[in-house]
Amino acid sequence: SPVEKVFWASPNIRMEMKVAEKQYKYTTEFMQVDFEKRDATYADMLEMLSVMVKGLYSHLNENHGQALEEIRGELLPELSGPLAVYDAAETKSAENLASDDAVEKWAATQTEGKPFMVVNLKREAYDCYDPDLGKYLNYDVVLPPCNSNPNPVECLSGAERTRSIPELRQRMLDLGYPLEYFAPFFDLFASLDKGNGRIACAGAGFGIERLTYGILRLKSVHEAYPFPRLAESKIAI
Repeated sequence: SPVEKVFWASPNIRMEMKVAEKQYKYTTEFMQVDFEKRDATYADMLEMLSVMVKGLYSHLNENHGQALEEIRGELLPELSGPLAVYDAAETKSAENLASDDAVEKWAATQTEGKPFMVVNLKREAYDCYDPDLGKYLNYDVVLPPCNSNPNPVECLSGAERTRSIPELRQRMLDLGYPLEYFAPFFDLFASLDKGNGRIACAGAGFGIERLTYGILRLKSVHEAYPFPRLAESKIAI
């Protein structure tokens, strides 16, 4: 395909383990906007995300300032440069922190209310691991906690993608993926491979409700819904 960039929006149903333990962070159903760019790198995406978040904050302040002041109590902070970046593994070691969530909470105290990025998170097999750097080439955009919400809001997640099928297969084995389930994907890639076996792309996705929740300083992510659907909970209408 000659397509170099892909954007799509889709409704999602979350089927991850232990969701109910973090109801402040997750919703069972949500809308996500994803984008992927051919030949993009980790560094390209870090720069793009800073520009994108800075542009969003500026646009909202200029065009919806009154609504922001009415709902969140003030305008969004002015972003004059790239977002601050915190390496999850390095921060856990330096600050004696036990988890990636703890890294988010610590980093949120360092940014004066401004959004930031957390990188080098050990997670999905399709996130590229660079053995030369000893790092995972991925990133989250996080909004600091505010008002009655004590937790940072991770609103975007992405990565440079694992660079070859052998590397992807090995990472899937390491993480316990059922390889037989993904056999059609491997067959498709083999049929499209031009001979070098390399994958070159990067991208991310952001949750509409979580981004809205973080920007507007809502008490709960579920306030972004007209009819909230709480993870593993019951509601009465």
